[in-house]
Amino acid sequence: LYRNFVSGSDIYSFFDFAFWYAQYLSLQLSKNEYAQAFSIVILNQFYKYMDTNELKLSEIISNVGFNAVAGAIRKSTVTLQYTPKESRKYDVRYGVAQTLQNKSKSKEDLAEFVGEFIALYNSETARQAEKTGKPLRLSVRENELIEFYTLLDSFPSKLVGALLASYGFALKAKDATKPDEQEESLIEEIIED
Repeated sequence: LYRNFVSGSDIYSFFDFAFWYAQYLSLQLSKNEYAQAFSIVILNQFYKYMDTNELKLSEIISNVGFNAVAGAIRKSTVTLQYTPKESRKYDVRYGVAQTLQNKSKSKEDLAEFVGEFIALYNSETARQAEKTGKPLRLSVRENELIEFYTLLDSFPSKLVGALLASYGFALKAKDATKPDEQEESLIEEIIED
């Protein structure tokens, strides 16, 4: 799929690849095998470059609701998988990439999946905040969810789902290092202090 995209500039092949790669990345990380995650910064540049009047990718990726949902997926999957097990405060949500691909076939299914996913994510976040006395991650707010659902009214569900897969399984620059590199940088910070 990636080769089809590169050789034929077929953005839809890249969207199919995004679903596949999210599953692959999650699987590799679950087996403690390294896999390179996409960077959010690179995806922003890539999608803005590939934007057309027909697709309007910039409108989707700049939507606050889209970013909140993608962030929740990221914090429930790859970010946790890059975090050492003893440091995790939440359980990794395996199978999200596969479910996202299956549910992206219709707007109703995608909306239902996202609603259920965010409800669980927000309840886990609130439960952990209650235990620790402080929030460890931000909940997805109602207005952000409404903004996301507005996207589903305007764009094909498969397109929104593919973009969610690529952003939900991408990492911010500081999170996109191997666990060993994260540990080394923490040790360096401790030594410097």
